[in-house]
Amino acid sequence: MKIHEKDTDFLLSSLRGGDDDAFKELDAMFEPLQKACVQKIAGSVQDASEEEMMQEARYALYRAALSFSREQSKVTFGLYAKICIHRALISRFLRKKSMPVCSLEQLSQESDFEVKEGLFEADALSALIEAESVEALLMHMQKVLSPFEMQVCSMKAEGEAAKDIAAALGCTKKSVENALARASLKLRKA
Repeated sequence: MKIHEKDTDFLLSSLRGGDDDAFKELDAMFEPLQKACVQKIAGSVQDASEEEMMQEARYALYRAALSFSREQSKVTFGLYAKICIHRALISRFLRKKSMPVCSLEQLSQESDFEVKEGLFEADALSALIEAESVEALLMHMQKVLSPFEMQVCSMKAEGEAAKDIAAALGCTKKSVENALARASLKLRKA
């Protein structure tokens, strides 16, 4: 499914306005992106439940939808969401791996309030770090890449094919492929 920025902008503003169905549509639009991120991470992680990872990906998409600002960022929502989802999955896996193992008896001895408060604080801190990391990465990309390369990378990150990007931008497929190669080289050097 081809993702249009106007549709995405409408859904983002509807979601922020309290329309619960807007996220369902947004989730459906970006499901292939979520699945691709999950499959990329799940393939390299032992004991990873794809269902659990998809839930984390959806939650990251939701947080990205609420925090995305076109005024602050010159990238598309698709690229922003992809970075947020990828970082959330990595963060969740690393947190899961580093969490201390304890018995159910130990958990039941702690008060519910303390556990919930601790989880909330950890999630809030992770969300803040994730948002700052994504913004830093996007700002770095904007410094290194030309506006054309940035636009091509954004569209490619949303799953667009080179020929579709070329048609949308009014250039040749070869120009798009060259821009992707230059961007890849610049980002590796950076």
